[in-house]
Amino acid sequence: MFPPARRLRQKHRSLAPRRRAFVPNPAVALALATAFLATACGDDGSGPSEDVFVGVWDAVEWTFSPLSGGATPVDLIQRQATITLTIRGDRTLTLSATMPGEAPSLDTGRLEVLDSSRLRLVLDDDPAEPLEGSYRFSDSDDTLTIDFDNAANNIEFDFDDDGVEEPAQVRSVFRRR
Repeated sequence: MFPPARRLRQKHRSLAPRRRAFVPNPAVALALATAFLATACGDDGSGPSEDVFVGVWDAVEWTFSPLSGGATPVDLIQRQATITLTIRGDRTLTLSATMPGEAPSLDTGRLEVLDSSRLRLVLDDDPAEPLEGSYRFSDSDDTLTIDFDNAANNIEFDFDDDGVEEPAQVRSVFRRR
């Protein structure tokens, strides 16, 4: 769901999300999207066809927002992160995330569209801990927004670099190349 969290946390502790029981390999998204998107739901009418998700998507936003007030949201893209999501027609994906001054981290997995508004990201690193979120398209299907909520994913983030991670949610916005 977010840029590969394990690698980011090792190098940029203040930027990396955490889950209470498991730390996902995001970017993610989410994102990070964190999008997130490649199961053919068009067959049963429960969601868009698979081909609407296929392509190379660049993150233009990957924002961690606190569930309670007080902390300022953190957008990894504004902190110069580069996050790219590539979705192929066979439902596989590659998520690449790069923080300034670091080598790119790469995650692979698959996307499952649950219905017309929900999806699941299953990363190869930990298929037992899929990430779920809501999605929507805009701009003639060239912009994809994925919201990962805390209730489904137990997301945490250290907003003020004090070593204490607070409950958070993530919004990932991608634009098709």
